[in-house]
Amino acid sequence: MSWFDKLLRQTPPPTGGSTVISRAMWACEGKLGLKGDSNRVSGEVEGFDVSVERDVLQLGADRKRAERLLLRARFPAKLDLGLRVSRSSKSDPRKPIFTGDPAFEKAFRALADDAERGQRLLASDVRELLLAGPETELTDSGVTVAIGESDASRVGEAVHYLFGLARAVDARRREVPCAEDLREFEAAWRATGQGYDLVIETTPLSARIDLGQVPTAVVAIRDGFGQFHFELTARFPRDLGVSLGLRPQSMNNEHNRELEPPGERAFDRLFAITARNVSVAPLFDMDVRAKLVALRNQGLQVRGNDRVISAWMGMRKEDLSAPVRHLWPLAEVAASIAQNVDALPSRST
Repeated sequence: MSWFDKLLRQTPPPTGGSTVISRAMWACEGKLGLKGDSNRVSGEVEGFDVSVERDVLQLGADRKRAERLLLRARFPAKLDLGLRVSRSSKSDPRKPIFTGDPAFEKAFRALADDAERGQRLLASDVRELLLAGPETELTDSGVTVAIGESDASRVGEAVHYLFGLARAVDARRREVPCAEDLREFEAAWRATGQGYDLVIETTPLSARIDLGQVPTAVVAIRDGFGQFHFELTARFPRDLGVSLGLRPQSMNNEHNRELEPPGERAFDRLFAITARNVSVAPLFDMDVRAKLVALRNQGLQVRGNDRVISAWMGMRKEDLSAPVRHLWPLAEVAASIAQNVDALPSRST
């Protein structure tokens, strides 16, 4: 008996549990530890951001409603290939990926901005999984699996397939040649890790470092004009639970202003902060504010929520190691905010 069948024999879902779709969502919530409502549950599982949500289609001329489940697993870092693999035949300007696998190419349409790198990613184990699985779309962001109401009782198999495919593709990332623009950066990041006596795990488009309790990463992302910039992230050790919102402050004269020394006025002009049921002042002490202002004055756009502090910066070849170096103050900011949240009276009682 599958875990789905075992869960269905337990107490029925409290609301909306009359349909097999509702029961399948409830089973995923219980098995995977996801949280949400009757339409969508989500959470982090095995390093992937996972969600299960109800989707409604309108089919045929009479627009008959049909429900299905969408299961998604997002990769820890985007592939940046312009990748799209699906059974759809819609027009698309991206380049076709030729795998030399007639069965796969008959069943799927595989496209990418960089077809050669896409071919390396779609190795035989990935193709075999796709051919044996349910309706699937594979993109730079992750894997999406769709199962209809008639197949919802097999959600356990679909979840197993989802993680198997996501793991296989994420593992293949290491074997995809690095984009030409990033080869110098990758070498500099490795050298920086050696200089600080750290092991930096690099993939073609990212570097990952654990600084104490704070997992950090640098990921290269290509914009619509084909130019790269970097996203730096420092994840909190745990969800803060205060609905934190940190974002740049809107300023009409942003490009004309003179840089100010770190301080209250400098910080308030650069950042806007929101939180629920707590004062934001204790979370952002003087040291945190100074580090954030310094990062912004070095050209980083910093944002944050309950899970992560992130920053965006341009690709500057005159300072190849800068993205990795900036992780240190970003990680210190994340660690300090987490400590300040833990020190709130509501948390210590």
